[in-house]
Amino acid sequence: MLLLSSLACSDMRVLPLQKTVNLVLVAVHACMSTFTAASIIPAYGNIADALGVTLQQTTYLTSLQIAILGVAPLLWKPFSSRFGRRPIFLISLICSLVGNIGCAKSPSYASMAVCRAVVAFFISPAAAIGSAVVTETFFKKDRARYMGIWTLMITLGVPIAPFIFGFVAFHVGFRWIYWILAMVQLKTKTQFVLANHFHRSMVSNSFYICSSDLKLAISVLVSRIMALISSKNT
Repeated sequence: MLLLSSLACSDMRVLPLQKTVNLVLVAVHACMSTFTAASIIPAYGNIADALGVTLQQTTYLTSLQIAILGVAPLLWKPFSSRFGRRPIFLISLICSLVGNIGCAKSPSYASMAVCRAVVAFFISPAAAIGSAVVTETFFKKDRARYMGIWTLMITLGVPIAPFIFGFVAFHVGFRWIYWILAMVQLKTKTQFVLANHFHRSMVSNSFYICSSDLKLAISVLVSRIMALISSKNT
């Protein structure tokens, strides 16, 4: 029992916390894909006036992003299998952050459409491989609950974004929608990096703790075997 508990101590001390952190980060990033697409809906009128286009043309900025979100995950799936989940997520966060800054600084309708396309393409990996992360992270008996959390976060992005950014567009202007989205991406990227550093630190500490416990378990097991052999000989 002591040996088995020593072998399992790293899982007990590190994995539950790391699994929860990974789920939160992946779910938030997945939410941002639909959240970003719907964020400019309440600012259509302001964008049309600022860029000198019709209201119908402004709606294409959302339609473009939805179309790319539907196709791009097909491309990200094999990349994640080849290069790993975490590098793809980090690339997604960095490039979508740059794209949102480009949207905030766009002087014309064409440049904003290009930047929106860039954001949509690079923010889509969470929708492509988020479910795979949940499947690979949690045991079969827990997957349904955590898959539901991930799915709920994707669904919540559509109704929440217009509600929040309607106030933003009204009070400080539509360009602050993109600045806020860029800030959220920067915050999420920082959390990804810090979470990885924290996980490595915990694994290192648990390794030394578990190593000492394992040595103790082995010594106890060897002593019991030797005692059993000596009793049989006598």
